[in-house]
Amino acid sequence: VEPAERMVGRCDHDVAFVEQGLGRDVGLVDGRRILRQAKTGAIVAIPEAPELTERLARMRLRRRKWKVMPQELVCNEAARAPFKPDHYRHCFGAVRDAAVAGVRQADGSWLVAPTPSLADARDQDLRDTAVTWLARAGCTIPEIGAITGHSSETIHAILKHYLVQHPELAENAMQKLVTWYDKP
Repeated sequence: VEPAERMVGRCDHDVAFVEQGLGRDVGLVDGRRILRQAKTGAIVAIPEAPELTERLARMRLRRRKWKVMPQELVCNEAARAPFKPDHYRHCFGAVRDAAVAGVRQADGSWLVAPTPSLADARDQDLRDTAVTWLARAGCTIPEIGAITGHSSETIHAILKHYLVQHPELAENAMQKLVTWYDKP
């Protein structure tokens, strides 16, 4: 465990680094991607998952010939600029509608099977799903907040709403109780 002074210094360095990057993604620092959440202003410094590393590499290849490179990770690649909020909502809606209807390949087989349960999905639901998946993976509330930037109260509210749908959590909890109770 790092001494408290070093942790404070590390935090100040991270904040300064993000401020220098105008609150946008500034890349990897000590193996972590440091971002400032647009909505809450929370700073998160998270290790980069392999899937994100691969997607960012593909994004950089697509954007290599751009004359001006936006700082935002998520941008309108057709316009080569950050998304305007209304256009982003329109694009998200088009992707959602395609997922609801399903997407067929040229041979008629499903590339993406219809998913009617997504009919009323919003992009915010993706963050809630991330919180739920992190909890199901065994992450603690502070660990989830360190990745998502949510407050513990918000994480609790999300989990209260979504985790009741996962009976395997009750099975895991009961197994832990039995194991604890059976200890000599």
